[in-house]
Amino acid sequence: MSFSSLLYAEFLLQHLDPKAKNLFLNLSFRDLDSHKSTKTYSLLDQLKREINDKKDMPFLAQYLSLFLGYTAGLDGYLAALTLDDLQQVLRFRAILEQFYRQERSIQFYAEGMGMSAGKLNRFLDRVLGKSLTVLIKDRIMREAEELLLNSDYTIDEIAELLGFEQTTNFNKSFRRHKGMSVLRFSRLA
Repeated sequence: MSFSSLLYAEFLLQHLDPKAKNLFLNLSFRDLDSHKSTKTYSLLDQLKREINDKKDMPFLAQYLSLFLGYTAGLDGYLAALTLDDLQQVLRFRAILEQFYRQERSIQFYAEGMGMSAGKLNRFLDRVLGKSLTVLIKDRIMREAEELLLNSDYTIDEIAELLGFEQTTNFNKSFRRHKGMSVLRFSRLA
């Protein structure tokens, strides 16, 4: 089993809410290279010592959030993020993964995060360098690419699955995002 898979299992033991699994939808579940493995297992040893000393479950949850960020490929941001910021990013990702197909409203995501729309956009821009609108569009287009490459859905069906009222709107969005038409992309794949 990879480190990410083991971490996933441990996280689910700590977070019994069935929606907790959404935090892992964007993880790559790749094994860590030797340098990252050494660093990660060193952090795990430190975690074990501190938990044995404190017997504090919220403390464990905070460390697991840190490891989630590490295994999710956020390690470039970890030095600049506070633990609270990292937990907020993971929470946002979970909400986005669950609702990106049907919800495009900034207010919806802001309410889910417990902040105003302006505060959420400022937070996402500071931490991820993108606005909420761009993050939603990026996620929809990643899913579009995945469906075009790995499903038997027609272009019309994919447009509908992704919440586009008309296939022409889907085609325009895809062209702006990818620089080519949906049809050309699916032929090249």
